[in-house]
Amino acid sequence: YSDKNQLVQWRCVCPRAKVTLHLGGSQALSGVGYADYIQVTADTWALPVREIRFGRYLTDRESFIWIDLAGALSKPFVWRNGVEQPIASITDDIVAIDDNYTLGLAYKKVVREGTMGDTLLHSMPALRTLVPKSIASSFECTWRTRAALLKSTEEVDTGWAIHQLVRFPK
Repeated sequence: YSDKNQLVQWRCVCPRAKVTLHLGGSQALSGVGYADYIQVTADTWALPVREIRFGRYLTDRESFIWIDLAGALSKPFVWRNGVEQPIASITDDIVAIDDNYTLGLAYKKVVREGTMGDTLLHSMPALRTLVPKSIASSFECTWRTRAALLKSTEEVDTGWAIHQLVRFPK
């Protein structure tokens, strides 16, 4: 997003990276992850967006990353295996792209739900004073969801997705 002196730039640097996290000693966690980068030079509370849905589904075989903006600025974005898809549709239950690929999101488990002031900022009291009340009062819900990737009706991959919904106050 770019308008006048406001810029929001997001890039997925590694859409399906092999990750090993060393916890000290001989403990390590390994799996699939991703790294992204965001640059914001805008007053986020002044952006023409009232709702954002975003998430990621990562397995050894597939990567789906999505962002859906609703408001004056409305547009769905989906990247499959690091490639932006030209046609996409996003809901809380389905991420669909051209070529008949659909990521079904079922059996959602709420990880976190409430206002950002009560959820995200609760454990960071120093940040609470820096974040505008309009952001702190925004509603967010984060789900961990069992997901199945289908091509037409054939299942081609399964795994877990983490996805979120953020609603900004009017």
